[in-house]
Amino acid sequence: MIIGIVGVSAAGKTFLKRHALEAIADIYPICQVTLRPKKPNEINGLDRHCISLVEFNDMVRKNELISIQDIYGIKYAFRKCDIKSDKVFLTEMWYKDIKELSQITNVKSIYLYSNDLIKNHANLKERYSDENMFQKRIDEDIILKSKLEKMMCDGDFDYTFENKYDPHSVAGFIALIRTIIDKVKEIYL
Repeated sequence: MIIGIVGVSAAGKTFLKRHALEAIADIYPICQVTLRPKKPNEINGLDRHCISLVEFNDMVRKNELISIQDIYGIKYAFRKCDIKSDKVFLTEMWYKDIKELSQITNVKSIYLYSNDLIKNHANLKERYSDENMFQKRIDEDIILKSKLEKMMCDGDFDYTFENKYDPHSVAGFIALIRTIIDKVKEIYL
């Protein structure tokens, strides 16, 4: 099973995911392969597998990838070999991944959002020194947030969680992940 965290840039997906993985023994990371460079705070193999275009195309040719997405001009995908397991995985994902991955495994989706635009934009600003790129991402995320909120209203997410960028959010997110795991164990065990 995969617990997938969906949200706009700098909503805290990686941060909360890492805390949950550290706090809960029976969940495992699963990460996407991507063509984008590793961010300074990311751990290759935990947050993402940053690979070359040659490697990516080779994996596509060998049919090793699923849910190939072009997100803001950068390719992402999941490795099929990572998904076919009885473990409970926690990962970040694009909203379109939910439907595609649900075809081969049980997916529980969490829409992670924040109403603190000042903190969200401050976190995003740390990633982009170029003002034009920063503004472009904000503009793209406004469109994405509107789409995600519509999906939330339509009931397309299993859970929603507001990140207030504080210790209570970390504790609440960990509690939510534990609740999801307990519910899954009740159903499948």
